[in-house]
This record gives sequence, C-alpha cells and structure tokens, in this order.
Amino acid sequence: MEIIGEENQRAALAAVFECLVPGGRFICTLHNPAIRRKQVDGLLRFVGQFPNANGTLVVSGFEQGGNPVVSRQQFFEFFDSDGRLLEKRLLQMKFAFVEKDEFEQMAQDAGFRIAQLYGSYDRAPFDPAQSPVMIWRFEKD
Repeated sequence: MEIIGEENQRAALAAVFECLVPGGRFICTLHNPAIRRKQVDGLLRFVGQFPNANGTLVVSGFEQGGNPVVSRQQFFEFFDSDGRLLEKRLLQMKFAFVEKDEFEQMAQDAGFRIAQLYGSYDRAPFDPAQSPVMIWRFEKD
C-alpha cells in the first residue's frame, strides 16, 4: 500500500467508504508481502521496455527496506529510434507492506464487506505462498 502508517491507511479506507453509495464497489491492489519482500534486496531490476512516439521508454528500479516501509528508486530512460539516451528521470517512492489479515481487519473496521480476493490480474484465487498481489474487491452494504 502506498499510504504509509496504519492511521493514514484507516483514514483512507474510511474516506473511500464514505464516498460509496450502498452497493458501491472498491477495488484495492496491494503487494503480497510474502512474495514481494524477497525482491527488496537493493538489486537493480528491469521492469519493462515500452515503445512511444519518439522511440522507447525503459523502466528499471531497485528497492530497499521492507519492514514494513520500502524505499523504491524507479528510473525512466527515454531513447530515440537510434538508441541514444534522450532523457532520464528518477521517481523516488515509498510504500508499506501490509499483511493480508491486517488489511482485511482494517477494511472491515471501515465498514466494507469483502466480496472477493484475487491473487493476480487474471482473477486467479489468492494463494499466500505464490500470488504476487492481493486484489481486493470490497462492497458497501
């Protein structure tokens, strides 16, 4: 969760809950700490290469910390069609690992009903030992 601190997380969940009408849905994606924590090792990792109007965008980054706050340095490198570097940008981020049971309790305390928990973007069931993410679908009764 990119919101750091339980008090701030609870406040965000309460604010979202208040915005919804009865029957409204809220989708929230979190890292699965059991999987993601292994990648917080300070090693630079390639995220992806994406074509754009002027050439190619290459994204990479590294992460440190993780107990529970992770510091991420993400690099955006823009190359022209000949492979020459045009521009490089740095995005510094922080996010917190939130365990499944903790987040579930916070959401329920805010008034949400858990409608579904997926473990990937293709809606596979959540497996705590293998799923890279927790994709929660909450509803307001």
